[in-house]
Amino acid sequence: RSSIRDEDLASELKLQHRMVRGILSRLERDHLVRSYERKEQRGYKEVQQQYWRIDYKQLLDTSRLRIHRMKESLQHAPTEKVTIYVCGECEDAEGNHPSWDEFEVQGMIDMDTM
Repeated sequence: RSSIRDEDLASELKLQHRMVRGILSRLERDHLVRSYERKEQRGYKEVQQQYWRIDYKQLLDTSRLRIHRMKESLQHAPTEKVTIYVCGECEDAEGNHPSWDEFEVQGMIDMDTM
């Protein structure tokens, strides 16, 4: 399990520390990364240092859940209605009137002759 300090990540990405920490915090709220604190010696002081890592199991579980929720919402979302055009004057041998959807009609229109 490899971890990195946010300060080190900021210097590698050449971004401000505050910006990187904000992004990491958002990713943590979204369950895409995890953080933990560890006490370290800096000179004569003992400080809490925050480390960040990707928890791959949690990342996969979160991604799968989000994909599942998106699929569910798409299944329950109202479907877009497509207009159907029927020719009342034309008939085939069986007495059926030909029909076209709006996309087929748009393909039939020649804009050069209009």
